[in-house]
Amino acid sequence: MGVFLRYVLLALAFTLLSSGAVIAAFLDVCDSVGYRIMWLILPMDLLFMTAVVINDRVAVPRLLLRGRYGAYCGVSAALSYGLSVISLLAENMVREALGIVPRVADFGNPWVYVNSASNCVLLWIVLLGLGWWHLYHRWQDEIKAERHLTDMLNRYMTEVRSRLNPQVILDSLSLISSTLRRSVRNTAVEIRKLSSWLRTQLYELPAPPRLDENCSKESDGKALAGFIAGRRYRALRHVLFQSVLIAISAGTLFVTPDSPELTPQRVAGSLFMLVVLDILAYFNICCLFPRFRKNRDMRKYFQSVGLLLAAVVVPLIVMQIVTFDDVVADSGLPLLMGVLSAAGSVMTLFFFIGGTSMVLMLQDWLSGQRRIALLRAETARQEYAFLKKQINPHFLFNVLNNVSILSVDEPEEAEEMLSGLRGLLEYQFAETRHDTTTVGREAAFLSSYLSLEATRTDGLEYDISCDQPVEAAKVPTLVFIVFVENAVKYSSMISGCRRVSVRFSQEAGCIVFRCANTFREGEIAEVHNGGLGLENTRRRLRLLYDDAFTLSAVADGEYYRITLKLPCDGLHNS
Repeated sequence: MGVFLRYVLLALAFTLLSSGAVIAAFLDVCDSVGYRIMWLILPMDLLFMTAVVINDRVAVPRLLLRGRYGAYCGVSAALSYGLSVISLLAENMVREALGIVPRVADFGNPWVYVNSASNCVLLWIVLLGLGWWHLYHRWQDEIKAERHLTDMLNRYMTEVRSRLNPQVILDSLSLISSTLRRSVRNTAVEIRKLSSWLRTQLYELPAPPRLDENCSKESDGKALAGFIAGRRYRALRHVLFQSVLIAISAGTLFVTPDSPELTPQRVAGSLFMLVVLDILAYFNICCLFPRFRKNRDMRKYFQSVGLLLAAVVVPLIVMQIVTFDDVVADSGLPLLMGVLSAAGSVMTLFFFIGGTSMVLMLQDWLSGQRRIALLRAETARQEYAFLKKQINPHFLFNVLNNVSILSVDEPEEAEEMLSGLRGLLEYQFAETRHDTTTVGREAAFLSSYLSLEATRTDGLEYDISCDQPVEAAKVPTLVFIVFVENAVKYSSMISGCRRVSVRFSQEAGCIVFRCANTFREGEIAEVHNGGLGLENTRRRLRLLYDDAFTLSAVADGEYYRITLKLPCDGLHNS
């Protein structure tokens, strides 16, 4: 929607709101002043649109889109509140000009500002909704960039798999392994053949993407996105929502802006208004919007909202007459003013339901399309990072050279190294094409990785175990490797060896992954940081499980221990 068209539609909507506000402000003298006060709709509309333009042109770009969410909420609230106070001042000036007794006798009365706070809530919701619309488009641009990155990484990895022909590599490794014990010379020949073929293929690969340039940092909107869509904040969101409804309903307690009336009749009317607003909001949340989410038919959704509003307008009018006073019934409103007043009330409720729908749509998008796009990008980054490491010519040629050397005097160790390399590449070329795998396969993969690292890292000793009950449990592919890589990289030589221990178990409905490595005091900060790979893994876990996982790190004697607990009942956000 173009900016001009959006402003025109908002101006028309605010015209109806303004008409309702103007008529309500002069309801006690409508029978005498008639249509003369209707011109006040224009300056009221101008005030509304001024607040919208300031919000759009100043507050949103300088605060909201820069991640200063608290400041943005404060500025938009101040705009709304200022507009409410200015409206009261303008009303008093007009009443004095027309020779009508002002409704506010003393602007020093604190109740005037309490009433203004209640009246400004709806405009504040509108401004926040417009701001979230801008933020949504900003996030959409980020998602496009993430999708572009994901596509680029996937194309590169597909090209690598196509060029390297995994089956040729695996068959060659099997052939080398079978000749190890029979002929050292034939083993060396086969290794040279494979090395020559790999050299040709590896150096003909396309240039890999540069993650340092294309990998976007985690969105500044992470905190706000978590609050809007995260399950851990659900109760707080409902509490804040009820506070907003109470603030709106409290406005009905005021006979005049400086005089609240806490009679049983008024309080009952305010409570009735609160109940009506709750019914509107939660009927939309629990019934109308879920149906819209299912069929995505905007026309039917607007029809349903229209019917819902029509169903509550008459009860609201009756409630106002019965529980407040008979001013409305006895005001002698001209027909057009009565129609405009009713239209203003309907538009107020429409903005109210629209505000709840905007939050629901944002929640739906944050927990759906945005999360999936970010998750695919994080998964692609991790697979790409590991693939890049394993097809590194230095790594592969170093392993094959070590096999060739060991084949002379230690064929069993050479065979174990080949087995580890084969397992590593099989997993990389096959299993990583799937989003999930089993704990048993991840454990076998980590065992292959540690087996290779043990031949390349001085003094490295390791053990890995997997309890049988958890072997078949589903987990994200390549989710544990970063922790094990860090354990190897940052392990300290203590008593002549570097020790890495990995264990998978099941406890209290959770898959528990434990990884420990030897360390010296003073190296903890390095282990904690762990580089970009560890941070990306944390992001991936948050996208997969929301708050249903726990990750802890602790120094314990001569070991540094990582504990990751994942729910056994599958992915939280799947």
